[in-house]
Amino acid sequence: MRLTGYASTIGDQTTIGRFAMPPEPPAGKGARTASASTESQEMSRTARFRMAGPGDLFKKLRYNIKLVGAAPTRAAAAWATLDAAVTAWCLPDWCYETFRARGRRIKLETVQGRMIAAAPGLEACRMIATAYKHFEVTRRSQ
Repeated sequence: MRLTGYASTIGDQTTIGRFAMPPEPPAGKGARTASASTESQEMSRTARFRMAGPGDLFKKLRYNIKLVGAAPTRAAAAWATLDAAVTAWCLPDWCYETFRARGRRIKLETVQGRMIAAAPGLEACRMIATAYKHFEVTRRSQ
């Protein structure tokens, strides 16, 4: 998996290829619950495994990629690769939600297309994640 050549972190800015991921939403604002109570915001963060936004998911992706290289067996490497691909394909959704939380009007398909253009390996991750979720990649599951 060659995602490492596309992903980098520059200061607080994380990029994939030429696509700069949006900064995290301000503290206390969830992607869909800008005026929600503290309790529901905490529940939202818990449902996302305490990840605040795409930057945290990107850190998880970097960790998954390290697991691929450190896997003791081919089977372990295959499972780690699958996890990395699914995590990578979730990044456009997380970026989209962050854009929405900041009031930017953009379509999910636009974010996905721009990220794939910036990091062509993400298209392979899309296919792997879709096949994993739907058992196979068909026109309907894309």
